[in-house]
Order: sequence, then structure tokens, then C-alpha cells
Amino acid sequence: MPQLDISLYIPQLFWLCIFFVLLFLGIYFVIEPRFQKIFQKRSLEIDEKLKEIEFLKKETDRLKDQAQLAEDQFQERLKKIIQETMAKTNTEIQALKENHHKKLLQELALFDEAIAKNQDKTLKLLQEKEAEFVDQIFAKLLSSKKKG
Repeated sequence: MPQLDISLYIPQLFWLCIFFVLLFLGIYFVIEPRFQKIFQKRSLEIDEKLKEIEFLKKETDRLKDQAQLAEDQFQERLKKIIQETMAKTNTEIQALKENHHKKLLQELALFDEAIAKNQDKTLKLLQEKEAEFVDQIFAKLLSSKKKG
């Protein structure tokens, strides 16, 4: 069996050492520097992206703060406008109420005058009718006394 032949061990060991030395040198001087360059590029890109992310995060926080400030200012202005509008509307409503109240009082006074006039007319008419009725009763009484 050739695997167990001791005379073949030395050349195999020689070529094994040469192959491993060449493999080591190829990896150490060719492949490993390429990997180092790739890792350095990636590391630099990652660092740049992290810096960019940090900048964008700060910018986002700043913009959020500005937006919140603008929203707060808008809310305050809106509250002020609403309060002013409510006050103006309440004033206008109160003025309209007063005007309507005055008109109603004037109309009520006119109705009271009309009622008073109608009462006076009705009283006069009743007095006239009463006088006529009394005259008719007296006339009938007189005519019945004359007949009887």
C-alpha cells in the first residue's frame, strides 16, 4: 500500500509545506489586504451613515420642536380669535335682544293703547245700548200702565 510507504512521506511533507507556505503567503499578502480594504470601506461607510443618521435625528428633533412651537402658537392665536369672536357675538346678541325687547315693549304699548281705545268704545257702546234698553223698558212699562 502506497499510503504506508515511509519513503514517500518526505516528498509529501516537502510539497505540503511548500503548498501551505504559498497558500499562507497568498492569503497574507493578497486576500487579507483585500479583505482589510473592504472592511475599512465598510467601516468608513458605516461611520458616515451613523453620523448622517445622528445629524438627521438632530434635525428631525429640531423640526419637531419648531412644529410643536408653531402648533402651540397657532392654538393660542386660535383661542384668542375664538374668544374675540365669542365676545363680539355675545355683544351683538345682547344688542339684538335689547332691540327686540324695546320693539316688543313698543308693540305691547300700542296693543295696550288699542285695547284701551276698544274698551272705551265698548263702554260707550254698552252705555248707549244700556240707555236704549232702559228707554225701551220705560217705554214698555209706560205703555203697559197706559193700557191697564
